[in-house]
Amino acid sequence: MNNRIKIKSQISLWQFIITSIILFGLIGGLLYFIFTQDVSHRTSADVWGIIAFIIFVIPVLYSNLINKTEYLSDIHVYDNEIVLTYKIRDKVSRTIPIEKNNIQKFKVNANIELTKNGKYATTNVSYKFFIDLIEGQDVSISQLADLTLIEGNYKFLYRLIDGSKYLPNFELNISSNSEAIKAELEYYQRFGKKIPFWTKAKIEAKNTPIISKILLLIAFSGMIFCFAGMIYISLPPLLSTSEKNYITHIDNSYDCNRNYSCALSELDKARNIISQDAYLYYRYAYIYERKKEYQTAINYANMAIPYLKKKDIYHKKYKFLNGDTDGYLYLLLGDCYKKQENWQKAIEAYSYIINNKKYKYDDSYFERGQAYYHLGEYIKAKQDFLKHKEIILNYLEYQSNAEYKAKYPTYTNKHLGNIHLWIKACDKY
Repeated sequence: MNNRIKIKSQISLWQFIITSIILFGLIGGLLYFIFTQDVSHRTSADVWGIIAFIIFVIPVLYSNLINKTEYLSDIHVYDNEIVLTYKIRDKVSRTIPIEKNNIQKFKVNANIELTKNGKYATTNVSYKFFIDLIEGQDVSISQLADLTLIEGNYKFLYRLIDGSKYLPNFELNISSNSEAIKAELEYYQRFGKKIPFWTKAKIEAKNTPIISKILLLIAFSGMIFCFAGMIYISLPPLLSTSEKNYITHIDNSYDCNRNYSCALSELDKARNIISQDAYLYYRYAYIYERKKEYQTAINYANMAIPYLKKKDIYHKKYKFLNGDTDGYLYLLLGDCYKKQENWQKAIEAYSYIINNKKYKYDDSYFERGQAYYHLGEYIKAKQDFLKHKEIILNYLEYQSNAEYKAKYPTYTNKHLGNIHLWIKACDKY
């Protein structure tokens, strides 16, 4: 039998090299991020703080590597004896064999100090071994369990507890200024397994200020909400067989592209399944508008309006997308009425879009302005043209902003020149 209880280790040369390469890689990446990206002053300061921390860690690792202090590395437990193995750096310096039947008590005192500095916390562990012998000089070992990247911190106590069943007359005493850490180790000592999350959280909550409890509750609730949202998104939408078939035919109408007969055939099939849906009639209107049959397009668009109050069935397949069916529908109506030179109806359609704050079809100001112009209402027309000019100027000023550019159509100085001509035309009257 040979049961090894690992107490402490020093970082080896290859571990130091690999860790250094990773840390320098991080420094290089962060420097690249700072000097090639447009970041705020605060972000830059945070990154420089991380770099300073990494630069600080490297000497600590190096000092760990070259440390020549002897330390207790392992306890090997055999059938008749235990062997204490000491090392300098990563090489064995000496061993102390002790016969099992000569051990009166194997006692370990461990003290764990949790130190908090702002939002950071560090754990320092000191421990003492007392091996009382029946004959001969007792063995006393006092060590500091240094924090290393490889070792972790007080995790060696778990290994000591696991190996305690092989040590004669073993006794472990744990003291700590953290009730949570103490309870965690005592639970492991008693039951041989890690403390359950909820038990540990309950212990930690006892000594947590009320404001911290509230913040933790908010954070935990947010985590649960996000997790539930991910599950919800991953689940397929709840659609009946008829709704699935209906949506399939609508999708097929898109696949027909400019083959209008094919598209209308698919829409007829969809209509035979479900006939009371706004998006269905919008698709009819859209195709007839493309065919330049404007009155037929208007008729179908008007058929869709009574069903706009409820969510269209087609967009049920998108859980978080309600669909802008009404916006597209009234934009199409405005364009069709404009083609028929029915200026008053065109104004009503474009006004619906302009007055609905959730839509950003900003060409509607220009289109409505043209309708007012043809009706001879030049003051109203000029107001819409000036609003459209403002939108163009904002776009030209902020067009480098990707978010702004994605939200609005593409404008150029040519559009600005065109709107100036319309404004001048209004000023003639």
